[in-house]
Amino acid sequence: MSVTEQKIRERLDNIRSVEPILNALRTIAMGNWKAALARRARALDFARRTSAVLAYIPREALAVPSEPEAAGQVRVTALVLGSERGLCGAFNRVLAEQAARYLERAGQRGETVRLQVSGMAAAKILERTGIQAERLPPAGSATALPTAGTADALAEGWLAAYEAGETDRVDVIYNAYLGSGRYAPGVLQLIPPRIPRPREAQALETGYPPIVQTDPAGLLARIAVQQLSAQLYACLLEAAAAENSARFQLMEDARQGIDRLTEELEAEAAQARRQSITMELQNLAVGSGLLEEG
Repeated sequence: MSVTEQKIRERLDNIRSVEPILNALRTIAMGNWKAALARRARALDFARRTSAVLAYIPREALAVPSEPEAAGQVRVTALVLGSERGLCGAFNRVLAEQAARYLERAGQRGETVRLQVSGMAAAKILERTGIQAERLPPAGSATALPTAGTADALAEGWLAAYEAGETDRVDVIYNAYLGSGRYAPGVLQLIPPRIPRPREAQALETGYPPIVQTDPAGLLARIAVQQLSAQLYACLLEAAAAENSARFQLMEDARQGIDRLTEELEAEAAQARRQSITMELQNLAVGSGLLEEG
């Protein structure tokens, strides 16, 4: 085996050793992508149902903190939903750019923003761009989807801060899922919650409005948490679907690239092998006197 052929064979061995890892990441990304979309549909349906019940609670029980008198008094909590791991292309860079635009517009309005970030990869990109953000525990990972418990904890904390007058608005900066390998950055306002009126609420399965016989204030507190948690959970799952869709597409492109590179290297190895055999035959012919040297 010639030196050239040996180097080509070594490259092929290195590529083939990476291929199983690539296929595993691709399979995990596809599974998480499909599961996230299915769970998101259920979370959105639950949010719709709680919204329908919320619409029939007496309006006098829906008291919320008063609006700040001046724009400069507005305190905003904003969460950037990034990924915990990389291998998802420009997913986190796009979020960092959206966060920079968000902070610029908030500064122009005189708002004070408490920026939070979920996801180590996103946090590192924010730091590199000079944006300081409070790190939160990851909502999910490259192999696991966000849980409803994560959404519940965030929703309860934000609502408590809102009721205590510590924050006036809560926004989520995330990548909205647009299809296979496609996403776009967006901002979702979760607090103050929008309380629909009965005529705006969609009818429940029974076709009749619910009968509210318990304490409206206590019922409101419980349903408000559940509705906000369901909306946030749906947002977390949509971001997870966008992330895993992007990761799957990246792994698929890499797999196709490996296939093309493997074919090219195998052709080069075959060519190098033919040249090596030709040289060996020529040397034998020269040694036997059948051909003159040179």
